[in-house]
Amino acid sequence: MAWSAVRSAKAETAMATTSGCETRGTLALARLKGRRRSVERRSLGGRKEPKLPIPQQQNPKPRQGTSTAKASGGRLPGGVTVGKTSVFDEIQSVQVVGSLLFCPICSPQMSAEDAGYLYYPADEEIPVRLCKYLYGYPRDFEKRFETLEELGKGSFGVVHRVVDKETGEFYAAKTLPKSRPTWTGGMDGGMREATTSSYLLKIQAEVNFLARLKDVDEIVQLVKAYEDDSHVHLVMDLCTGGSLYEKMQERSEEGDEYFDEETVRRLMGSVIRMLVSCHARGIIYRDLKPQNFLYIDETPDSDIKCSDYGLAMSYIPDNPQGIALNKRAGTPVYMAPEVVLRRYDEKADLWSAGMLMYQLLGNCLPLWNGSIPFTANLDDIFYDTLLRDIDFGHIASRSSEGAADLCAKLLTRDPDKRITAAEASQHPWLLSA
Repeated sequence: MAWSAVRSAKAETAMATTSGCETRGTLALARLKGRRRSVERRSLGGRKEPKLPIPQQQNPKPRQGTSTAKASGGRLPGGVTVGKTSVFDEIQSVQVVGSLLFCPICSPQMSAEDAGYLYYPADEEIPVRLCKYLYGYPRDFEKRFETLEELGKGSFGVVHRVVDKETGEFYAAKTLPKSRPTWTGGMDGGMREATTSSYLLKIQAEVNFLARLKDVDEIVQLVKAYEDDSHVHLVMDLCTGGSLYEKMQERSEEGDEYFDEETVRRLMGSVIRMLVSCHARGIIYRDLKPQNFLYIDETPDSDIKCSDYGLAMSYIPDNPQGIALNKRAGTPVYMAPEVVLRRYDEKADLWSAGMLMYQLLGNCLPLWNGSIPFTANLDDIFYDTLLRDIDFGHIASRSSEGAADLCAKLLTRDPDKRITAAEASQHPWLLSA
């Protein structure tokens, strides 16, 4: 299995901003570097007590077993380090790591009162009461919007339909807590609310990715980000047609199992165009699956848009040094072989797109005998991903030669031979619509 993308040579994780923000970001950080602010903790009685010391934004030596990401000759802000990854212990979407990157140009947090806590060591606990004014986002969410019914819930947040009190327009609001329940360490198994800089930066990264993808038609657009003492609220365009996964389930229950080829062509066109936009901006999506694509409305020919950038990651496009990411992330059944082996780049997204395309054409997964049993473990899943032959005859018998050809090029195990997003967008089958 001597793929050039999974050789044993060590490489640092690449998490880079777009080139336009790189130089300006360095200058912004330099201005912030020497800034010393006296920050005070608020209390109910009006007494003022000192906060935890805020570390200066320098580049400390990375701890053993970690690597400091570099981008185009500059360092990742604050010398953020990326450590080793433990083995997965669940089959659901594995939220291993989000991007620790922020763009000083896109984000307003540079003037936020509590922004310094973003530069704490990644695994050091921070009391959430110290993170009230963290990102510098507007704080009038509840004044501006009325929260209506719940639309969905994920690993980190919940989505509600909201209405703008001024205009009457409806939106979707994704609410993310600034803290996560943390074990107290006691025998009683109690939990406390705490947070870490790595988690806080993950929230910030999702906002930044959506900002960098502004005006991309295949993306659910971010309208505005808000924060309060304990939460961040992302107000986004409202999609009312449900998820692609729900549509697949409905068709299966109704006995209409297969999507016709023209529908698959239209859906995959949206998926591939989304990936072209992401990769052109140096973003790897890393969690491509039907649950993350939403229909704009309930009409039969509605287009789909991509949502949830919680696992997205920045990288350096066409890096001459061959720098690859080394953290597993995503949903195991959609992970590319090189993600399983922890050395990958943006082409991993194309494997996931191929898995989705096979599902749409063949109404089953291409591995694991078509479906994942509840008793399966990750070793079984990853074994098939790495070694099991894919039966392309199943979809070839139900679709055109062009459709089967594109699917096979997406599901090529060697990432060096796998088609890119830009190449896939020019495939004759997609262009024949």
